[in-house]
Amino acid sequence: KYAQCLDARDVLVRHNNTICCQEFAVCSSPTGYGDCETVKLESGFAGCDYKEQSGEECFRHAKAMISPLEGYFSNQDKKYEALRFECAKFTAATKAKVAECQYLQEAVNSKVAEANELAEEITNSGKATVQSCKEACQDYQACRKKTVHQYMEVVGPCEAGQYGGGDCVKNRETDRKNEWDATQIIKCMLTHYCEGGNFKDDLLEQCKATIDTYHLNIQYPKVPEELPCEIPDCPACPGCDECVDRPYYQYEVPCYANPLPDAPVCMEDGECPEWCTEDRPTTTTTTTTTTTTTTTTTTTGARKTCLAWGDPHFESFDGQKMNYYGVGEFWLVRSHMLSVQGKYEINPKWPKASIMTGFAVGGAALQGHRIVFDNVEGDAKVFYDGTEILAAFPSSFTDDILTARHEMSVSNHKRAHKQHGMLFLLPNDITLAVLRYSGKYTDLTITMPRWAGDLDGHCGNFNGNPADDTSDALFGRNALQFVKPEASMFKTHVVGSESPVLTIDDCDAATLERAEVLCQGLDTEIHRDACMFDVCMTDDDQIAGDDKEAEELEEGFYVQRLLSEPQKLVKGTNLGMVEGLSEFELSVDITPHSYQKGWRSIVHLTDGPDHKNCCEEGNRIPALWFRTGSTRLHVRMSRTGKGNDGCDPNEPLPLGETTTVRVRVQGPYMIVFYNDKIACVSGNFGDKYVPSKRVAVQAADRWYEAADATLANMWYGRVRPLPVGELFGAVPVALEKGTLLGRIQTYEEFSLSFDVKPKGIVKGWGSIVHLTHDLAGNHGTVGDRIPAIWFRPGTTQLHVRMSRESSANDGCDPKEALPIGETSRVTVRLHDNNLNVLLGDRVICTQNKYSDKIAGKNGVYVYAADPFYDAADADISNMVYQQENGLPEGKLIGAETQLTRGALLGGVRGSANYALKFTITPKSTQRGWRSIIHMTHDMSRNCCNEGDRVPALWFHSRSTRLHVRSSRSRSGNDGCDPKEQLPLNKATEVTVQVSGGNLNVMFDGRVVCTDKDYSSPFQPSDRMAVYASDPWYEPADATIKDMSYQAL
Repeated sequence: KYAQCLDARDVLVRHNNTICCQEFAVCSSPTGYGDCETVKLESGFAGCDYKEQSGEECFRHAKAMISPLEGYFSNQDKKYEALRFECAKFTAATKAKVAECQYLQEAVNSKVAEANELAEEITNSGKATVQSCKEACQDYQACRKKTVHQYMEVVGPCEAGQYGGGDCVKNRETDRKNEWDATQIIKCMLTHYCEGGNFKDDLLEQCKATIDTYHLNIQYPKVPEELPCEIPDCPACPGCDECVDRPYYQYEVPCYANPLPDAPVCMEDGECPEWCTEDRPTTTTTTTTTTTTTTTTTTTGARKTCLAWGDPHFESFDGQKMNYYGVGEFWLVRSHMLSVQGKYEINPKWPKASIMTGFAVGGAALQGHRIVFDNVEGDAKVFYDGTEILAAFPSSFTDDILTARHEMSVSNHKRAHKQHGMLFLLPNDITLAVLRYSGKYTDLTITMPRWAGDLDGHCGNFNGNPADDTSDALFGRNALQFVKPEASMFKTHVVGSESPVLTIDDCDAATLERAEVLCQGLDTEIHRDACMFDVCMTDDDQIAGDDKEAEELEEGFYVQRLLSEPQKLVKGTNLGMVEGLSEFELSVDITPHSYQKGWRSIVHLTDGPDHKNCCEEGNRIPALWFRTGSTRLHVRMSRTGKGNDGCDPNEPLPLGETTTVRVRVQGPYMIVFYNDKIACVSGNFGDKYVPSKRVAVQAADRWYEAADATLANMWYGRVRPLPVGELFGAVPVALEKGTLLGRIQTYEEFSLSFDVKPKGIVKGWGSIVHLTHDLAGNHGTVGDRIPAIWFRPGTTQLHVRMSRESSANDGCDPKEALPIGETSRVTVRLHDNNLNVLLGDRVICTQNKYSDKIAGKNGVYVYAADPFYDAADADISNMVYQQENGLPEGKLIGAETQLTRGALLGGVRGSANYALKFTITPKSTQRGWRSIIHMTHDMSRNCCNEGDRVPALWFHSRSTRLHVRSSRSRSGNDGCDPKEQLPLNKATEVTVQVSGGNLNVMFDGRVVCTDKDYSSPFQPSDRMAVYASDPWYEPADATIKDMSYQAL
């Protein structure tokens, strides 16, 4: 029973000579039960007074009392529960207490989890680390890091003796003491402050004071100015005096490496590692070698990309173009940390120059493992330590070293999504991305930081100086040499031959002219020149498109698939790593199977070298759980200044049903969607957390038990910052090829509206907007264009396509061209059997064949412009997609509709002076404020800033009397409430109007309430979100119809 009290966030205490659960001390005699009557005991059982005796004495006494009291408490269960119910019903303070305790419980559970995690980490890995390094020097930085971690994250002392001698493992008894101390703090918090509801920023200080008052003898260590770690006196190894001028750490990485390894790897026999040379790198160091006349500038830390593509061409880490057309195996990157070999062969289709057909990866970063991407009888295969991986499409592979994925594309949203791609995430922030083409050649990017020591190869020496990465410079320092057979990482070695001398001058005039036209869409001179050369050497026009894809491949990685097929959640399952994003969308299909006690982990993305659970910035970006005994989601997301922010939807996920849950961080918002319906919103994310480079993905995580659920179709990708309620905001944005705005719910009947300002014409089709059910779906399948809009080649005439069941590419094309330099409002509307295109309010094109409309779809991709064509030379703004019900502009609801909590109707362009009209039929009265309509410029806020309610309407508790609020200057929550109630089961037309300095509320045309303080009403700066009803209150039991909003 004592434990039951603790579970109820309470403890046994003495109260009026009675031992009882502390919670009941808030129940006074008006409950009819008396103070603690149900658990009243003989006075001999009391024995402990917290105010006079120590906490340990009280707990020992209470524990001793548990066994003889067990039967007594069992007999009192019914009355006990009745009293609990009466307590909760009797006082609002108790309800507030429970809410505050739930909040606190989450915080303290996280602290306990951290303590347990640290203890487990030290127990499992610390001893092995110490054993392997007991003959080596103590790593002062690692010690300092562990000490800071201990002081900041665990309640308990860090004693100098434990670290100075090299013993990095805490005594297990100390761990248990720390956990016990944390438990005492939790009990203190929950026992003495739940009732007061003081769990704010001063929570810890209040608990300290309480502990002092009750003499619980708990120590609160402070971080000392000088941490108790001894700097070891370790001499440098022979020959390294010049490169080491501070304590030397005997690891197989430099003491100045960034970051240091997670665990030291000790050298044998004190031999000097190969990285230890005379030219010690610093942030920027210039040295001149004796073997060449090259000036070498070495930088550390910054991540850059080398691209190898085509014949092959190279763009080095420092941005220099280099071509090599010979056959053989060559070093792309040659260094201690990473080695990449490329295989160049002749394809009979293009005999003039070689192409890169494969690559192999090794080096210290792979810790003895090897990746080989090679041609086997004409098919590309990937081998990891000799075993084939990524054979299926799509597929993924992950272990402690490697995360690899085989997808349609691995580059950003500009990609044409036609080639199979592979993505390899390696330790030390190394990323390799591959595109594989039908001609059996390979495009490869290598993205990595610069580390200390020698580095060279066809990707250059990565020193910040592009001038020494030319062909002549590489040849002069033997960086173009063949890989020797004994050093080859490939299964079949290719004998080398010298590169032929080929230039663009070898191209005939006609082919060169054609190549110039085909390659004009590339962004940089390096890629345009390479594209023209490739077209000339191969006489293959498709090469130009491949070169454009290679340029886009170099730009980065956005859409990253984590799961395709359904997978049952298992605790501690690592799905690998992703490239972290500050603005993103995480989408996953979740099917819960049962309710379970305790927090239950679903998905957890965590940043940083330690990949912790909570509560530093980056520990949860995001993380999802089911709350105890429920399928209600708990969604946490770090932001600047707070590591554990987020929002929790009120609605649970249905058991046995699949729900697509999306977490989007976009602009100032974090939004959680259930099947494209907004479930909850937080507006605290104006200062977003910026991930480092790699984010670990676990489903479920290792800190909590796994939810009894199945996941599928999980992906993580970039989203563009968007105004609320729109696909594009009011600020005109230049169209850019391949811009993925996100995913939305589409409808069988819809309207898509946007402002477009043509600035010029393009020779080909100029993409404007493209909605498609498939990330790579351009044309040929029903759903590829729903709708899609272009400018016709060389014009500003619209080309509008919209799938129907019997035709994937139907539509209509207006003859009227849009004026260049002027902004036009374009609307594509599908209603009944008609697809209409409007310019302003004028219908300029109609297609009446849509009796076989396609149904609405979830998760439709929205591009503006698409990745399949060049973008139109135009600006776009004020783009809105919404369900079409045949209503005129400004009308939000037509037919009678039952109010539903959190129903977002869409957005409207707000006005300071307006008229909102609707017809409402109340069905019953209910307890509490009951929401009807809520319009807000900030969809995450209920009250009471200016613009939070413009307007918002509720019924008063147990009434149909309206509560009407509309923001004005200096008051976000002004308004007026009519005294007259609306009749039940009878329709009433309600108008809320702001004009002429007044707010008027009218019933069936009669003014029933006026507020004359609206000389300065709120002026919206963007579209406003419209809820009916809102997500913050229960909905009114009523129907509404004929709802419209009009600017006055």
